[in-house]
Amino acid sequence: MSNNYKGYALFLDVEDKQQRINNQAKVLANIFEDNLDKTGVLKGKGCSDKGAELIIGYANQLKEYDKAAIAIIYKKLMNERGFMEVLQ
Repeated sequence: MSNNYKGYALFLDVEDKQQRINNQAKVLANIFEDNLDKTGVLKGKGCSDKGAELIIGYANQLKEYDKAAIAIIYKKLMNERGFMEVLQ
């Protein structure tokens, strides 16, 4: 398995679990922010279709047993970045 997904680091080789899941959650948040829907119905408050595909594809590469912890950190990061309403 490659250690990146379409150019986004997966950090699968990082043994420290907390560091790995923090990094993965940050990548997911960055993908979301980098792919804001600027012209569609969400107008800067949601992710474009391309971004959603990248997020899903990236998440599918992560270790199943880490996903719940990654989701908690991701939600926290998104709240800090002002996007919490998108996640509710």
